[in-house]
Amino acid sequence: SASILQKTAKSDERKDQVLELFNLLKGKVRSLAMKHDLCRTIQCCFRFGSDSEKNSILKELDEEIVNLCKGKYSCFMIVAFL
Repeated sequence: SASILQKTAKSDERKDQVLELFNLLKGKVRSLAMKHDLCRTIQCCFRFGSDSEKNSILKELDEEIVNLCKGKYSCFMIVAFL
């Protein structure tokens, strides 16, 4: 996710990398959201992803929002979603 965050990253390359990253995370977001480094990765996917990718992430985390708000690192991910 580091190259996605670089300001010099080209838009088409960023989209491809976000799509690849999203495909790796798909179905596992709920279990990965409480981990510090992966929480940042999910934020990156949400920030640069398409609307359908954002909706998919939110649907996976729908039942865990309250628990994520209480987490040490995941609370920042919830704030980023807002």
